[in-house]
Amino acid sequence: MRLHLYLITSMIKALLPVTLMLLALFSFLALAEELEDVGKGLYSATDALAVVGLTLPNRLLDLLPVMLLLGALIGIGGLAGHSELTAARAIGRSPLQLMRGPILTALAVGVALLLAAQFVVPLAEREAQRLRDKAETEQEVVASEADGAADPVPGEADFWTRSRQQIIRVDGEPDGALLQDVEIYAFEDDSLVSVRQAVSARVIDRAQWELQNVRVLSVAQDAPVADRSLAGEAREVDLPVGGLDTLVAPAASLSLFDLSARIGHARANALDVHGLRVLLWQRLSLPLASLAMMLLALPFVFGNTRVLPIGERVTFGVIAGVAFYLVEQVSVHLAVIYRLHPMVLSLAPELIILSLLGVWLWRMSEG
Repeated sequence: MRLHLYLITSMIKALLPVTLMLLALFSFLALAEELEDVGKGLYSATDALAVVGLTLPNRLLDLLPVMLLLGALIGIGGLAGHSELTAARAIGRSPLQLMRGPILTALAVGVALLLAAQFVVPLAEREAQRLRDKAETEQEVVASEADGAADPVPGEADFWTRSRQQIIRVDGEPDGALLQDVEIYAFEDDSLVSVRQAVSARVIDRAQWELQNVRVLSVAQDAPVADRSLAGEAREVDLPVGGLDTLVAPAASLSLFDLSARIGHARANALDVHGLRVLLWQRLSLPLASLAMMLLALPFVFGNTRVLPIGERVTFGVIAGVAFYLVEQVSVHLAVIYRLHPMVLSLAPELIILSLLGVWLWRMSEG
C-alpha cells in the first residue's frame, strides 16, 4: 500500500508543474487569439482575459490525458532513474502490480473529466460565449446609432430551427421565456401551407408556445392567399429537453446530456448530426484515453536502463504523447470532413494502444 501511495505521489508531483506549464502555454495562445477582437464594439482586454479563464476547463479536457502521460514519465521515470523500480521488481512485483495505484488514479481522473464535461464546462463556456455575444451586440448597436437607425441591425443574429413539419425563425438569440419577432413556416408533404408572423411568443414549455399578435398567411395550393390576424394563438412545437437553450448554445458548451438531447432532436427532424456525434464520442472516450495514456508510460519507464538511459526513454515517451495528441486532434477533423464513424474513430487510438500494451505486459510476465 505504501509503495502504491509513493508511486501515486511521485506521479502527481510531476503532474502539477506539467499541468501548469501546458495550461499557461495554451492559454497564452488563446489570449493572443482573443486579443485580435479587442476594440471591436465594447470587447475589452478584461473581457478577453475573462474568456481565456472561463475556457480553461474545456482546454483541460483536451490536454489532461497527455498531461497524465507526461506526469507518469517524469514522476515514475525519475524513480526508474534512481533504480527504485528495479528494487521493487527484485522483490517480485510485476510492472502491472507496481502501476496499479497510478492506473486507478488515471481512471479517477477520467471520471472527473466526464463530470467536468457534464457540470463545469457548460457553465463556463456559456459565460464565455455571453461575453463574446455581448461585445458583438454592442458593436451592432454602435453601428446602428452611427447610421442614425433606431434599432440594432436586424437579421444578422437570427436563430433558425426545425420542429416537425415547421421551420422556425426567431429574431436574435432567444433569451428566457419571451421571444421577439417569430416566424413559423408550416409544411405538408414538402409544400408550404402557411406562414405565421408573431410580434412575440411566450414559451409555455418545450412542446407549446403562445404566439401573440399573429399574422397568418395561408398559401394552400390552388387557393388564393388568405391573410388574417389573431390576438393570440397556441402553437405546438417539439424542442429537446432543455428547450431552446440546448439548440442555441454552441455544441462545445453543451453538457453530455444536452448534447445527447440535441442529437436526438436533430435526428427526429432529419438534420445532420455527424459533427455532434463526433464531439459526444470524443468526450465519452475521456476515461479510456486517460487510462491508455497512463499505461503508455509503462514501456518507457520499465526496462534495462543500461540499454537505453532513462532520460532518452522519457524523451521518446514525450514525443509519443505529443504525437498521440496531434493524431487525435487531426482525426477529429477528418471524422467530421469525411464522415467517418464517430465511435470507431474516437475509441480506435485508445484501443490500439491498450492492445499493444497488453501484448507488452504479457511478454514481460512471460519473461
